[in-house]
Amino acid sequence: MSIVIIDQSRCRPAHCENGVCVAQFTCTWRVLEQSRPFELPEVDARRCLGCARCALICPLSAIQIAAT
Repeated sequence: MSIVIIDQSRCRPAHCENGVCVAQFTCTWRVLEQSRPFELPEVDARRCLGCARCALICPLSAIQIAAT
């Protein structure tokens, strides 16, 4: 099983359009959620299927998929 991990040293919401994490919109299961623009997205690992769509679209390569 795999889960998504956000590298907080790379994640910079200010670099995303309007401070909104684009990767959260690629996830059908809503694993990533951002409370407000310019804040780091939060991960709900219980929902993650490890598909890596979010990791592929993140322009900063701040999202990784890790084996559990």
